[in-house]
Amino acid sequence: MKKNNNWILPVAFIIFIIFWKFISDEQPVPNPKIEIYNSSIESIIDVSSEIEVLADSISLPEGPVWDSNSKSLLFVDVMGNKLYKWNETDGASEYISPSGNTGYAPNVDFGLLGANGLAINSNGDIVVCQHGDRRVALIENSPSTNPNFVTVVDNFEGKKFNSPNDLVYASDGSFYFTDPAFGFFNLQTFQFVEDDIKKLDFNGVYNFNPNDNKLSLVTKEIDLPNGIGLSPDNNTLYVNKMGLLDGNPRIISLNLETNESSILFDGKELSESYEGNFDGMTVHSSGNIFTSESHTDIGDLTVLYHEIFHALGLEHPGDNTEILFPEELNSREYTLMAADYKEDESTIYTQSDQQKIVNERFSKLNAAPILPLILPRREVISDNFPLTPAICDCMSSINVFTLSRID
Repeated sequence: MKKNNNWILPVAFIIFIIFWKFISDEQPVPNPKIEIYNSSIESIIDVSSEIEVLADSISLPEGPVWDSNSKSLLFVDVMGNKLYKWNETDGASEYISPSGNTGYAPNVDFGLLGANGLAINSNGDIVVCQHGDRRVALIENSPSTNPNFVTVVDNFEGKKFNSPNDLVYASDGSFYFTDPAFGFFNLQTFQFVEDDIKKLDFNGVYNFNPNDNKLSLVTKEIDLPNGIGLSPDNNTLYVNKMGLLDGNPRIISLNLETNESSILFDGKELSESYEGNFDGMTVHSSGNIFTSESHTDIGDLTVLYHEIFHALGLEHPGDNTEILFPEELNSREYTLMAADYKEDESTIYTQSDQQKIVNERFSKLNAAPILPLILPRREVISDNFPLTPAICDCMSSINVFTLSRID
């Protein structure tokens, strides 16, 4: 009698399905680009996620916030004085300009003057911290190249704010914000400057309630407050203290019920290892704090300018044998090039002098000037003179500002 083997194929198929289900249920492979220091993060993010670049060639991106109404990510370019929008359909595009410096308030022309921190209020309006205008404002109409800003708050006890930087809304409709003096930060000298138009002698953290227009000073004891966040129960305020002034970045915890403050995290050792400062902040619904690190290496940028001079045809001062110049200074990155030297002068020029000349020469080439501390876009350089190997090496060693997400 012939055996019936018709059952073999269905059974094999079932075994295959079970085996495939077993394989597909295995733990995802971690993304090697995501460096995990503590496994507890795996309960918050998928470690197999891909990191995707949403926008690049942004001078100084800040303030990302999700707008659920338009299903878009909003963020600013502080140096470009613009607000951008990104969504899955259209990608990144300019949304509102100007964003932070409209001429509303007096300011110095060399500071970080664009918008910074963003938030969406309960009405769906965009609320923005404006460095140049030195206020927190609400945007009535968007998108627009001529937006209508409505002042929410712009002074403390009759004195103009420094330059509101970041904000976070509380459940009662009020918001907390930081007010460091980055609008008075000279990017050429990399120092804060004093000016008669700066009225406050401290960098404050405030609370403002639009319901009764009440402004309260939370603390003025943090020398350089930046990113800010609230605990899920709204009882604790977290503030990033940058380390630009003392080399010691910290996360400060402020108990809003007792008004007591403490150091939640001392980032000195971390900043020494990674050469940066605490900047932006957000608090996860679990209570975990996410903070970002900002870093700009002045030395690397100076070397880049130096190499750009060479690409523009300028030499070292010592390369001109007709000019007496100390040989030991010939290799210094801070020296001006020979084409701008005079025989009766032996001045050692600083980076700001180099910056001025580079900007002037770029203007003559009909290219956008390199603003201080901004990495020039590759296409701007390559359109006007060759990308020499030295320039490429410099550019690869400097952080190119991009906006990324983890899918």
